[in-house]
Amino acid sequence: MKEIAMTQGFQTTTLLSPEALKERVVKEISDAAGKLESGNIMWVSFSGHGVRVLDRSGDEYDGYDESWLLSDRILTDDELHHLWSQFRPGVRLLIVLDCCHSGGIDISSNSAFPQIAASGIMLASCFEAQLSREGENYGFFTENLLQIWNGGKFGRSYRKMNEQINQAMGERQRSQYIRFGTLERGFTLSKPFTI
Repeated sequence: MKEIAMTQGFQTTTLLSPEALKERVVKEISDAAGKLESGNIMWVSFSGHGVRVLDRSGDEYDGYDESWLLSDRILTDDELHHLWSQFRPGVRLLIVLDCCHSGGIDISSNSAFPQIAASGIMLASCFEAQLSREGENYGFFTENLLQIWNGGKFGRSYRKMNEQINQAMGERQRSQYIRFGTLERGFTLSKPFTI
């Protein structure tokens, strides 16, 4: 993901296992929310362990929050929702997740949660109750994404890319395309990974 980001002109920050502490991840996202203006894009990619924990806010129909397992603690989907809500209107958020239960790291419809004003697209490697499989060199989802993206030759939308990834992966693992926040048609229809 970092290589794609760099070839497309994104400024990157990489947090590997020892650096991927909850406080640091939250700070990086919050700092970006404070700086980015309408028309800017923030791409967050997480490749690691995804876990399910008991839901404490009552917003999950199945009783579980899906979460990122960071080096020191978990970061729940509820906490992520609050982070995405810090971004200004007109900011585009691209979230790419290759982890177990990633489809459950969805955007809550709980009316007690703050609204998300930014325009978001999430690509999740699997459904909330699924495990993400490993590939030869990367996660199975990431390997198929790289093949479909084909060094930037893929010229259709994120939704179309996700459909092709699912065709390539087959039935054992199903990636998800999730829109959240304020709908921005230009972002929805844009070529994947363009600024």
